[in-house]
Amino acid sequence: MHGPSASEIELSPDDLEEVVAADEPASFLQAAAQARSATTLTGTHRVVVPPAERASVRLPAPTSLLPDGVKWAARDGEGPLVSLLRARAITADLREDVVSRLRALLELAYGHLDEGRPADAFREAQNAARTTAHGPAAHALLRMLEGKRDRKDEQLAHVEHLVAHGAPHLRADFLAEKGRILEAKNGANAASAQAFGEALELDAEHAGALYGREASLFANGQWAELEAHLGKLAELASPQAAAWLHVERAVLLDRRMGKADEARAAMDQALALDPGTGPVRSAAIDHAFRHRDDARVALLLEREADLESDPVRAARLELDAALSWMHAKDSARAEHLLSRAHARAPSSAVVDARVAAELVRVLSAAGKHKEALRVRKSVLAHAASDGAELFALRALASTAELAGQPDEALAALERARVLEGEDSTLLADLDRLLLTSGQHQARSAMWLRESARVEGDGRKARALLVAAEAAAAAGKPGDAAKHLHSAWVIQPGGPGIFDAMAERLAGSKDSPAAKA
Repeated sequence: MHGPSASEIELSPDDLEEVVAADEPASFLQAAAQARSATTLTGTHRVVVPPAERASVRLPAPTSLLPDGVKWAARDGEGPLVSLLRARAITADLREDVVSRLRALLELAYGHLDEGRPADAFREAQNAARTTAHGPAAHALLRMLEGKRDRKDEQLAHVEHLVAHGAPHLRADFLAEKGRILEAKNGANAASAQAFGEALELDAEHAGALYGREASLFANGQWAELEAHLGKLAELASPQAAAWLHVERAVLLDRRMGKADEARAAMDQALALDPGTGPVRSAAIDHAFRHRDDARVALLLEREADLESDPVRAARLELDAALSWMHAKDSARAEHLLSRAHARAPSSAVVDARVAAELVRVLSAAGKHKEALRVRKSVLAHAASDGAELFALRALASTAELAGQPDEALAALERARVLEGEDSTLLADLDRLLLTSGQHQARSAMWLRESARVEGDGRKARALLVAAEAAAAAGKPGDAAKHLHSAWVIQPGGPGIFDAMAERLAGSKDSPAAKA
């Protein structure tokens, strides 16, 4: 008793039998435990002792479940629930009821697990499995317990039993589990691949079997089977996932099976499913590049440039596509793409410079020097530094000379001389252009300015000597004589000065004394 107002009800073994009427879903134990009044415990439960407040339910003794004459031995550390379950198992064994015995032993095994005795649970699960040849529940429990003990052969035996005798809708799961155990035992092999394949025959979308079969086929080098498997996966997947599966098929066909044409067809399937920018298109480009298919690389890059929203990246893609067309000997398409990329300037300094250089090269090779000159001028307009402007001016002068525009070439070189006055190559180019274009007076003036700018008698005398030569060619003998005399004054023994003076005097109408 728990006080003056509480009562205790002892239940008989008959009250524990699971005989519940169809219209009585609650068991007697539940009704007794939840009782709050005398009315609750009357009626079909045949209870006539009304509790004052709440009844305290006490489990029957295990011996009350046993037939007369059967001995009972309590075990240390065994809880009351496990004791009752053990007594129930003994009773079921005496009745020779296979189903009741199987159920009682399984419940006893789970009771041992709840109380932290896995060895006892394993023993009772084995006893349950021995009661009948068709005991999936017992073998499932044994499979779980064997897994904790890392005994793969025993696990495999239990799973094979489940495959043979389990419910049909669970066979795919057990076959996938069989394949996993085989892989854990011996690594991926043909047997594990077969188990996963049998699971897929029952459930074509079984996730574990799909992954397991792919891994097994790859590990065993069964490339043809793996390629077919990936094709089936692609049929089940979403468009983006299917596209990448076709990429993996293409890699297998190309690198493992040597079927380049079929690999290209697989890449085309992937692009049809995922035509945008991303890893699928990158894989297709890599495949084409690997086979040195420049035209296909160019087409793929050109299409990607059309899809690209970033102008900087689009210009880079058009440049790459144009270079591929040039390798494929299609200069017309290369020129078209380079013109598109050039129209995007300014984008990236490196890309813009390379685009302009390649476009000028293509135009010059086609004899379109005036178009090339326009490209050079646009590059000059976007020059962001003195160094970039100097480089653009040099290139413009060279292209202008090819286009038959010496004045523009001279103007570019003169501007370059302003930026870099110490560059002797610019002076040499200017001198050559003035000489070839017959602008001797301008040439004389340039060298006269150079003589005033430079330091050192030798350099000054040399500049004046060239100025005198240019003035003479321009029909200005007086200026030529003056410049030559100045050079003689600065450096009488300078290289070429004495010879020039002697040549001039020899051809003059002066007196012999003057010549002497």
